[in-house]
Amino acid sequence: MMPDRQPTGDHTLMQRDSVSKVARIPEDERMLPIWKEVEGFFVSEVSLVTRLIENTVKVRWFRARHRLVQAAALLRLTKLCVRCLTSTLR
Repeated sequence: MMPDRQPTGDHTLMQRDSVSKVARIPEDERMLPIWKEVEGFFVSEVSLVTRLIENTVKVRWFRARHRLVQAAALLRLTKLCVRCLTSTLR
């Protein structure tokens, strides 16, 4: 029987938090990608909740998303380098 490879909720939350911190996304902007991509809110809804102009929400969401993508790529590269070093040292 194959082990379940799906991450637990706690593990997923911990990964998301670490990527956000690595990406250096300000605390108040970390929720923008989550609200838009995960929760499915429209920009207009996020604008009402945050009291920001819609264009500001769009720009901040784009910047936060870009930082997250870069941070995730860096984490993947770091893990790959650690695996390569570990296998080389064996």
